[in-house]
Amino acid sequence: MQDLAIVVFAGPRLGGLVVGVIFRQPAKGGDIACAVMEGFHAIGAIDGLFETCPSPWHKEIPRGLSKGIAFFGAASMGALRAVELEPFGMIGTGRVFEGDDEVAVLHGPAEIGCPTLAEAL
Repeated sequence: MQDLAIVVFAGPRLGGLVVGVIFRQPAKGGDIACAVMEGFHAIGAIDGLFETCPSPWHKEIPRGLSKGIAFFGAASMGALRAVELEPFGMIGTGRVFEGDDEVAVLHGPAEIGCPTLAEAL
């Protein structure tokens, strides 16, 4: 197992090199579990994929937390996972974490075609 510092899953808006931080593409199912196995001390989740592939699984994060890995979530899917997993030790930050309604889109019932009832802020 490597002795790596920090990995952050983010879209191109945050890509780039910061000393001690490795940036990867938005997370899909299994990516966080792989980062845990690679030996990172901290994992940041900002963006995650959905619809086109499985999203990062909820169970990937508590497994890493149980190994002493720090998990942080912000902005997008990372903030949503942090809201869900804060009781297990994940740390959330930012406006989306404080009120996930900013990224949610409300839809009507499937019986009438799931019309969009609200826009994401």
